[in-house]
Amino acid sequence: MSREIGLGGRPHNHVVLSPASSPALGAAANVASAGWLRRFLRTLGGLEIVVPRRWWLWSAGLSGALAAAGVGYLAAVDSRATPRDIAVVGRVSIIVVLVAAGLYAWTSKTHERMGGLLVMAGLFSSVWLLNGSDDPLAFSAGVLASGLAPVVFCSLMLMHPAGELPSPLARRLLALLAGMLGLVWPVLVLTTVQPPLQTPLLRCAPHCPRNVFFVGFSLADAPVLKLAVAVMWIGLAWGTAASVLRRARSSPAPRRHSLAPVSWAAIGYALFTTAELAFPGLGSHVAAELGSASVELLVALPLAILAGLGLERLFTLEADLKSSTADLAASRIRLVETAYAERQRIERDLHDSVQQDLVGLRIKLELAAEVTKDDPGRSRQMVAAVGRQMDDVLEALRSLARGIYPSVLDERGLAEALKSAARRSPRPVSVDARGLRRYPADVEVAVYFCCLEAIQNFVKHAGDGAAAAVRLRHEPTRLWFEVSDSGAGFDPDEPKDRHGLVNMRDRIEAVGGTLSVISSPGRGTSVHGTVPTG
Repeated sequence: MSREIGLGGRPHNHVVLSPASSPALGAAANVASAGWLRRFLRTLGGLEIVVPRRWWLWSAGLSGALAAAGVGYLAAVDSRATPRDIAVVGRVSIIVVLVAAGLYAWTSKTHERMGGLLVMAGLFSSVWLLNGSDDPLAFSAGVLASGLAPVVFCSLMLMHPAGELPSPLARRLLALLAGMLGLVWPVLVLTTVQPPLQTPLLRCAPHCPRNVFFVGFSLADAPVLKLAVAVMWIGLAWGTAASVLRRARSSPAPRRHSLAPVSWAAIGYALFTTAELAFPGLGSHVAAELGSASVELLVALPLAILAGLGLERLFTLEADLKSSTADLAASRIRLVETAYAERQRIERDLHDSVQQDLVGLRIKLELAAEVTKDDPGRSRQMVAAVGRQMDDVLEALRSLARGIYPSVLDERGLAEALKSAARRSPRPVSVDARGLRRYPADVEVAVYFCCLEAIQNFVKHAGDGAAAAVRLRHEPTRLWFEVSDSGAGFDPDEPKDRHGLVNMRDRIEAVGGTLSVISSPGRGTSVHGTVPTG
């Protein structure tokens, strides 16, 4: 299997609709307990459709705004909507804050899945918050969806911040209670004239609009089912709070900071849910105050998630900055060591080749001078030999200079310099560098020597019959390059000396670029990277 070493990636400006990348389909497929539903969602998710990210953001924002406006209007014209003082503002705020938090999270690749879940929760809330409407059909639909509202909010807290359930225990808890509520709550709605339970957003009984889903008879054991629903809501709330608190204690610093505000929100949600359902006989004033506080908590919950996502980004950025600073310091040390080693190599090459040749030339010139009077013919032959040796010395100096800074790179640019290097290679190397222009000297030098190092590695390790290809492309704000070969490849996991790869990465990162190396035994090697040019 091929492995990738280094850094790389694509611009975060498109959405691919698939199980791995779509928050909606991926989360639904993971939570779905029915096998046929899971297979259907995964099949649907397999249809990969690439959509510009801004379209998703605009469409989600517009949908959320329209849903909030519709719910707010229906609550405004219904005098029975509760809580009376914030019936409209509370409902609109819940939808708007959920969708806005989702859009913010959706701008980050790390939190993309959580962003999709928040937007979905906001759109779902526009359905269950129809319980503030005076239209019988809309009100009945809102009541029917209200039973799953606690599942949705607890799911958001459990899935924060990665957008997925953190443990098998959390998945089992959510699947069990969601399945039971999905069975019991519709039965209660179908067999009761008024809403089965009183909640802060549903206190209109006994004067609520007509339940259009009522089947005409009531169950004898309805009180038992109502008690079961209340127990499940309370158990789900406290189970969620316990799970979030346990994760917050055991997580590393960035994740722990992210879970802190959600932990407080989870505890508050559990306390208010318990107070509302376990003590239904509270006075009207206390019930009204409790209802207003509960609505405010539902608004604060996505704000807590939003704050958690922001804190995780902040502390992750700080950790990345510290890591990058350490990497930069190590890279600078390696560059200094490499430069020192290069100077030693140049000194050694000059001493072992050019200096010795020059000493020999001096001796030959002295001998030629001694025999000039006695044997002019022999002297001319000796001077001619010195001239030929001088040509060899000049060629050695040119070869040494090419290793320091090739003149063709300065005079004719990156493409011609790499073509010249390819022509000197003892193995076949092709160069495709159409559309390039001149770049800053540090960019050209970094890319040239990185490609040259990759070519030299190919020559040394690729094996017989292998060929290499160098490709370069000019993009609007960066220069992309790749050196690939059909050679023997290598296993990145083997503990071998990777000094050459480290040098290449240091050169590219020194000019703000990124480098990746992909290789596997028998399948060749590909070195590709990008360097900013704007």
